Amino acid sequence: PFCLKLYQEILQSSNGALVWTFLKPLLHGKILYNSNISMIDLVIEKANFTFAFVENLKTYSQTWLRMSEVFKNRGNVLMVSQLQEALQNNFVKHFVESNLDIDLEKLFQKMQVYEIMMGKMLNSSASRQIDLLSQLIVNISSCVLLDRFQPFESVDKLEEKAHELMQQNNFLASIIFSASKNKTADSSNLRTKHISYTIRTSILYSMRTDLIKNPAWKSHPQKLPSDGFKYSHIFIPLQDMIERAIISAQTGLDISEPAIQVQAMPYPCHTSDLMVRKLVYEREIHLEECLLSTTAFGQGVFFITFFEGQEIGIQWNNMYHPMMQGGYMTFGCTCWMMFLDSILYCVGGWYFSNIILDLAPPGWKGTCTEGATTGVVLLSLTKEQMDNHKAAVKDLSLTFHKGQITALLGPNGAGKTTVISGTILINGKDIRTDLAAIRTELGVCPQYDVLFNILTVREHLLLYGSVKAPDWTNEQLNQQVSGALEDVDLSQHQYKPVGALSGGMKRRLSIAISFIGNSKTVVLDEPTSGVDPCSRRSIWDVLLKYKAGCTLIFTTHHLDEAEVLSDHIAILQQGQLRCYGSPSYLRETYGQGHSLTLIKKPSVFEIQDPKHVVWVTSLVQTHIPEAFLKENSGTEITYVIPERADKTSFKGLFQALDQNLHRLHVTGYGISDTTLEEVFLKLLQDSEKMPFVPQGAYLNNAKDAESA
Repeated sequence: PFCLKLYQEILQSSNGALVWTFLKPLLHGKILYNSNISMIDLVIEKANFTFAFVENLKTYSQTWLRMSEVFKNRGNVLMVSQLQEALQNNFVKHFVESNLDIDLEKLFQKMQVYEIMMGKMLNSSASRQIDLLSQLIVNISSCVLLDRFQPFESVDKLEEKAHELMQQNNFLASIIFSASKNKTADSSNLRTKHISYTIRTSILYSMRTDLIKNPAWKSHPQKLPSDGFKYSHIFIPLQDMIERAIISAQTGLDISEPAIQVQAMPYPCHTSDLMVRKLVYEREIHLEECLLSTTAFGQGVFFITFFEGQEIGIQWNNMYHPMMQGGYMTFGCTCWMMFLDSILYCVGGWYFSNIILDLAPPGWKGTCTEGATTGVVLLSLTKEQMDNHKAAVKDLSLTFHKGQITALLGPNGAGKTTVISGTILINGKDIRTDLAAIRTELGVCPQYDVLFNILTVREHLLLYGSVKAPDWTNEQLNQQVSGALEDVDLSQHQYKPVGALSGGMKRRLSIAISFIGNSKTVVLDEPTSGVDPCSRRSIWDVLLKYKAGCTLIFTTHHLDEAEVLSDHIAILQQGQLRCYGSPSYLRETYGQGHSLTLIKKPSVFEIQDPKHVVWVTSLVQTHIPEAFLKENSGTEITYVIPERADKTSFKGLFQALDQNLHRLHVTGYGISDTTLEEVFLKLLQDSEKMPFVPQGAYLNNAKDAESA
């Protein structure tokens, strides 16, 4: 019952089945040996001394428990009293004294003493402790198989039985003896002079033997428990048992010294590594079946590490040697695999770029949103100034898409206007060779208004419309002009001479002229320059209205305008492309993070006491150590919080600021994301640096140019 309960508790515990798999051979596993050699039975008898001793101890404990149970029964004391009464009968007394020669008077006295002594002994604490110890020995020994050693006539039968027991997980070890026999001169019996034996244990308690050297081995002991200490589980105790039994059988003496001492190398203690490498061999997981360059590279590195660990290294003569016997994966095979992968990738890449992409939707070829098609391409554009032959634009490649607005930003002299005046490709047509065809679908709004003061607003649109679309009838022309006037909100001023218009109206007229004639590509050079804020807003509405189906390119110095209108922004510096992408992409890539702005009290910025700034800085950096002071103006203090800062700290910072506004002498605070203006200034702050274009954007633009 005790063993059954213990077994059930083990299985019901966490990972109990795995624990029982490990414990079962230890508790019930058989030790097999071949008995076809002289003196081996004597060796096994002596090796089994410990198990035999435990078996005897179990027998004695069971006997004690049975006797204790008998003597503790009060009925036995009554039996002694009844025996005394029976012996007092004259006939019985005479018969016993005459035949057994026993003095019954003395016997009665001894039985009375015995009754008293047994009562005291069985009721003492020592007796209870002996009972407890005996029961413990019986319980524990009952859970362990003590008849471990099982003989076999031949090694073949032994191995057959071992395989059978391993299937049942009842195999602990096998001992295969082999010996040379020497017949002595004074004896007719064959006597073993030298005994050699092999110990084979279960795979659970042994190490791998198919490797010459463990490639992961280092000159320090491994952590317990680990593979390096498996020999101390079964192999070493069993070896010590057999060695001492052989010595005792040969000499007739029981040897207790020397004792076994197992110690890891080196000695004494060491500092263990924090990283444990787990090596999985290619034959076990079949990595060679996978045609991946990363797999081949990983296997190659593994081979190099293995041979370096063997202090051999990869040489020409061992490139095709496997790590283990029977293996077929070699370092040379991994190199050939990578070479084959390179060929396959090249073929696949060529097929994808030349076949698949030609059949794919147009949106796959662009760098912008899905469905966008190429409108205008600048391909390796270079433009020199006529007076000093200085390159205003240097080898510029850029792609603009239909249905999107692209803004060109840059300082004065960056080449924004020069680019517009240069050579471009529009829908596959070169402006130098196909200018007549391009004029019918190209609209331009120059930086300065090119208008005739004596002509009215409507007359301007009729003039440019008839030039750009000569095939229109008068009805179509007038209809298009009326629609353009309505779009730019100049219908009520259409009969006024241009000289009587305000600057904002003239700018809207120039924009309407650029779109007249169904222009598919419109280039606007600073379309909102010199106009009031209200006129700027109306021009924005016009551009957004004409955006669909057109390729819009405009230059500006107003960064807020570029951020609101543009799908993509290209920043130029010294005639070269500095960066290109959507406004959000530029902020994420080149932004410094967030800006924390605190507003000072009037008394503070009048006094300009530095200690107030120190207090604020200390509080901010307590919650966000990465923050740093950017600016301390008359009314505001600005800090920069980098992107790498922990965003979860913002809540604590804001709560601390709310609680300490009065003590810090500030009236309020605010936090903002990086603006496009900050990105622009950061990129252009060092004009001496080489222009930088993100690799992905440049390559994609170059591919679009080639496709166009």
